[in-house]
Amino acid sequence: MDFLVAYDVFDDKRRRKIQKFLYEHSSSYQKSAIEIEDIKTVGGVQNLVSRLLSLSEDEDLIAIFYYSDVAYFGKSQKVEFLI
Repeated sequence: MDFLVAYDVFDDKRRRKIQKFLYEHSSSYQKSAIEIEDIKTVGGVQNLVSRLLSLSEDEDLIAIFYYSDVAYFGKSQKVEFLI
């Protein structure tokens, strides 16, 4: 399963902790949007959510989007899949 995690974390120290955790699980990211690939089990998803909850505070905003196919747009990318 593939996910896109987007976040808006107000405290710099918390943001760095969240970024570090997410970067360890991703090979593709753009500032505050990070692609998490190949989570194989529901337990893996629960672990991701639990860890993000433990690193964040109530004022922080974190959104996790599930997707199965991706369309990439940009000067250096071709459209790979049309959703």
